Amino acid sequence: MTFAISKRFTSSKVNPPDVPKPSKVDAKMDADSSIWNNRADFFNRKRFLDHNLSELAGNLSSFLVLAAYTMTDIFALRLVSLVATSLALVFQYYRKIPLWIPIRWNLVLVLINGAMVTKLHLERQRADSMTPTMQELFEKGHFQQRGFSKVEFLRLYELAQVVKVPPGTVVVKKGQAKHSLQFLIEGSVDVLKNGKKVAQLEQYKFIGEISLLGRMLLNNMDTGASADVVVRKNKDATFLVWEFDELIPYLQQDRQVWNALASYLNYDLTSKLLRDGMIQRASSANHPLVLQKKPLFPPQT
Repeated sequence: MTFAISKRFTSSKVNPPDVPKPSKVDAKMDADSSIWNNRADFFNRKRFLDHNLSELAGNLSSFLVLAAYTMTDIFALRLVSLVATSLALVFQYYRKIPLWIPIRWNLVLVLINGAMVTKLHLERQRADSMTPTMQELFEKGHFQQRGFSKVEFLRLYELAQVVKVPPGTVVVKKGQAKHSLQFLIEGSVDVLKNGKKVAQLEQYKFIGEISLLGRMLLNNMDTGASADVVVRKNKDATFLVWEFDELIPYLQQDRQVWNALASYLNYDLTSKLLRDGMIQRASSANHPLVLQKKPLFPPQT
């Protein structure tokens, strides 16, 4: 009995597991050698460091994403992100089983970044082809020196209105709240306090910058003009005028233009303080900022 059982077990054959036959779809995909086939040999053949082109594209995509995080230029960031997402699509599609969920989402990202790159490129083209008048204002008006790019200057310029004011016109009235930012591009104006001329503003100076900074940084605070500003009687004055109702909401959305404009306004205010002699008046014995009459850096003996 034991012998019979052993013989039966030893003589029994182990059937190999059933191997599924390739489906017609798989056979068709293997036979298709076009580049749109996700199993195409061109993308799946091992090439460099035992990696195929699909895997190399995936690694390069991750590297470009890391590089994009270090960029401050929005056009370069968008362009690098577009290339990185496109390479990620190559990695996700050219494999035995494509990753359809990330593929669909990355296609959406490609469309969005592609549209933004196109928009920014067209905007740069417009900025590079500014009119001679705008180009002169960009350079001689110190916008370029104060940190404006051509695109940022174009955006700010297109919000403004060009206004010509006749001689003797009161541009700003003392004590009244200002409702616009003005930039003198031609002519000159007098600054009057109690009817007495205390300063004269020439070409390429801002008027109303303190009101704008107060509204942007100090919860819409505006203490009103501290002096009258009157166009000189010998010539018309031409201004770029930005109404606060339109300018402030725009600056709150476009932080690049706001940062550039704030930098320019800070420089302009500093130059006016120096021009008006406030530093010299602060060194007076009667000025509250002076703590002692002794020189700050006495001569060495």
